Amino acid sequence: MKIIVLAGGYSPERDVSLSSGSLIANALMERGHEVFFLDPWLGIKAGERVHYRTREEGLGFAYEIGGEAPDLELLGAETGAKKSLIGPGVLEACREADMVFIALHGSTGENGQIQAVLEAYGIPHTGSGYMGSLLAMDKNISKILMRSAGVAKGKMQSAGIPALCCKASGLRFQCGSHNRRQGRGMAYGAGSRIFLWRPRAGGEKDYGTGILCRRTGRKSPARYRDHTGKRILRL
Repeated sequence: MKIIVLAGGYSPERDVSLSSGSLIANALMERGHEVFFLDPWLGIKAGERVHYRTREEGLGFAYEIGGEAPDLELLGAETGAKKSLIGPGVLEACREADMVFIALHGSTGENGQIQAVLEAYGIPHTGSGYMGSLLAMDKNISKILMRSAGVAKGKMQSAGIPALCCKASGLRFQCGSHNRRQGRGMAYGAGSRIFLWRPRAGGEKDYGTGILCRRTGRKSPARYRDHTGKRILRL
């Protein structure tokens, strides 16, 4: 099969995507498939040929994750601050492929947008469809849906308040911050004090940071306060 591996994209998890996408592309070639490795953000440059690599060429893909997060502002400037998340020639190339393997991380590959575009063009792709991706991206919504379907889940409480300061006293709760529009999260043990990122007034983008907490069995109370110290939630 001729398979396009989409990796990279305009996302804070760009480097992770390029790394995992390289491993996926190599594994596909080892199994006899022809692979074209494509960054949907950068697209295909004018005059660039779509070349599918094969195992016989002996040229694998490799990408090493650096010690710092991707500089998305610089990446945007290098591409002319374009607004489209899909670069030139991407959809045309994908329509000619037998399959698109989505190796994108973060919102660019997990929130259903790229899936919806591919499906609108009738392009087969790996993974869930656009609706499943969209609903699963929001941790709170996905847990509500699983609970309504009878899937056993621990009791959860969500407080989608930026700049939340959480103190879970005792061992009754475990907490985790989650980024609703990027898909990333961090887990915290009970008793942790959590400060969540808040967008600045200068137009910095808010990715929908929230907090999820679940009971762990002890009876000591947990109180949640905002950055001013005002109590906003008690569980």
